[in-house]
Amino acid sequence: MTITDNTPAGGGILPKALPFVGIGLVYLLGAQLDVMEIDAAQYASISKEMMETGNYLQITNRHKDYLDKPPLLFWMAALFFKVFGVSNFVYRLPAMLFSALGIYSTYRLAKRYYGESVGYWAAVIIASTQAFFLMNHDVRTDTMLTASVVFAIWQLVDFQETRRFLPLVLGSVGVALAMLAKGPIGLIVPGAAFVVDWALKRQWRSFFQWQWLVAILIIALMLLPMSLGLYWQFDAQPEKGVSGLRFYYWTQSFGRITGESEWNNNPGLFFQAQNFLWSFLPWTLLFPPALWAALRQIWLQGFRLRQEQEGLTLGGFVLPFIALSLSKYQLPHYTYVVFPLGAILTARWLVPLLNSGRSPVWVKGLQVFTWTVLWLLASALCVWAFPFPAWWLWPVALGGLGYTLHQTLRGQTAIARVLVPSLVSIIAINTLLNGHVYPRLFQYQISSVLAKYVRYQTDISADRLFVFRRVFGDDRDIELHSLDFYSTQVIPDLPDTVAIRAQLKQGNCWLYADIEAKKEVEAMPNVSVEVLKQYDKFHISTLTLPFLNPAMREGEIDKVFLLLLKQN
Repeated sequence: MTITDNTPAGGGILPKALPFVGIGLVYLLGAQLDVMEIDAAQYASISKEMMETGNYLQITNRHKDYLDKPPLLFWMAALFFKVFGVSNFVYRLPAMLFSALGIYSTYRLAKRYYGESVGYWAAVIIASTQAFFLMNHDVRTDTMLTASVVFAIWQLVDFQETRRFLPLVLGSVGVALAMLAKGPIGLIVPGAAFVVDWALKRQWRSFFQWQWLVAILIIALMLLPMSLGLYWQFDAQPEKGVSGLRFYYWTQSFGRITGESEWNNNPGLFFQAQNFLWSFLPWTLLFPPALWAALRQIWLQGFRLRQEQEGLTLGGFVLPFIALSLSKYQLPHYTYVVFPLGAILTARWLVPLLNSGRSPVWVKGLQVFTWTVLWLLASALCVWAFPFPAWWLWPVALGGLGYTLHQTLRGQTAIARVLVPSLVSIIAINTLLNGHVYPRLFQYQISSVLAKYVRYQTDISADRLFVFRRVFGDDRDIELHSLDFYSTQVIPDLPDTVAIRAQLKQGNCWLYADIEAKKEVEAMPNVSVEVLKQYDKFHISTLTLPFLNPAMREGEIDKVFLLLLKQN
């Protein structure tokens, strides 16, 4: 099989749609979970607030100015809330639709250069990465960013090769959507991809095509509503002391590299590389040799590419990954935007190798090691950390493990022995995670637990529920966002006991408080305090080994309370 062979995907090992059906079902299972603190819950709460206020250009969070992320996610979620109602699933639905677009775009981009089989497996690889499973239930802006970027690259490649106007328009729309999702990075990744591709092909004229003026105009028009909103909300009010336009177009992205941004978590140069080890699973160990093969090809060709070859995936992956690794503030999901290009790099090297009949033993060994470790970790979570999964998960686990072993040992082709076991393993394991582990974890995200409890208690007045902020502190340390999302309104916070006493003059109130706050209100004279509920709270997006250990978990959790306060 040559690199452009169009033989059936996977050699007929799996029905073509079956992997995507399995992956999609896992996405849907995850869509039923609660929204996770901090970011996803905050974005869901902002979207709900936007839907309720009808203010789509000036973004607020808990009725205060919000200047951090662009509005696309909020616009989409607010629109879907308005049409379908507020729920976990509806919040995630736009992101899942974008994911489908990103997966299909990956397929079409890879197919254009490398044929049907590589395109198919590139789509399977990106859809089944741990990052994509995570992005479709812990929904942040990166899901829409990633899909929009690879869609834009695919369409602009189509324009370059066909000179048709529609792909130029669609590619420009893709870039604009990416920028509306997460800022200038939505332009930087496609830009890096094409700059490297044109440079390696010596296509200098491509830099100066008049059609790029049309693309710039389309992008500018699509960014105009957001830009006007930023101007009205911040720049037109200099007393606020911040420029929304400068923050969005410079500080939030480039300022993290130059040091102008106040955000700095000292991540280290290899922070993103370390996170790639788990986020690109189960294909992590196959990516380095694929990357090396792409770099070696360019080296052997004297840093030149023929016209039928492409440097898009290499330039679009490597340059942004390096730039993001130099940022002074980083989170693991920042590099997800280049993962579709990484999937194409992996598939373009791996699929021809496996179909050639010359597949080295070490390639299979890498994947056997990978899925063995994954199954051991999943077993530890489901048997040790959070035992007793639901009955229906046992057939999934045993069937998935059994099929993994069968295909590894008895598969008829190299693809069946190398790729299929990893694919089945990651689908089965994420079914266990979304069906058992995450539901158990969300029992410790108390703000959503408490909000849903209060909502259905007829003897509790939801408009008299408050949060005692004196001890909880910054809202990034307490889960206020999911409390708002699952409540009927934004829950007010009371800064001190003076504010509590002022509220008690208007009647009984219910207070969400930790153990120190509970002691403080119990010491208030002429106030009776009744503990209605006691909860064990843990910030589940930052798991620790002591928390996962049942014997040590009690020492990792915080006690929080729902209190009923009455004036004596």
